[in-house]
Amino acid sequence: MAGGMTFTVRTGGLDAIESALTRLAARADNLLPAMDEIGSQMLQRTQRRFEDQQGPDGADWPALSPVTVKRRGDAEPILRISGDLYRSVSYRPGRDHVELGTNWPYARAMQLGVLRGASGRTRRGGPIPWGTIPPRPFLGISDDDGVDVLDIIQHYLEGA
Repeated sequence: MAGGMTFTVRTGGLDAIESALTRLAARADNLLPAMDEIGSQMLQRTQRRFEDQQGPDGADWPALSPVTVKRRGDAEPILRISGDLYRSVSYRPGRDHVELGTNWPYARAMQLGVLRGASGRTRRGGPIPWGTIPPRPFLGISDDDGVDVLDIIQHYLEGA
């Protein structure tokens, strides 16, 4: 062609693209390794919240009441007097999800708080709990956690 331009299309590159997409689809179908990494990281961050005595939003947990401090004999650490709740937090990864939580009996009350007497009365008529427990959230995903979760998934998929 005079004054024109010619080009040739070769299909060799399409095989490589197809192969890469197939590997990506296979990895996306089973995100278990990425979910395991996410769970491990979230467990570490949750444990750090116990140590820093802060919620996922970075807010400090409310201090213990003077009555609780008197009964315990100490004001620190807030949710780690026995360490049972701290040690009970675990994660379980799946192909497309990860569960992080605890089965400890009083975890919900610590996470969400509970009003004085909300759980009934003792045999002697006293309220359960004997005082209001303010929420001290330890489970959750901060904005930084969310960014890191997305990074883990992206790096996993890029490895396809």
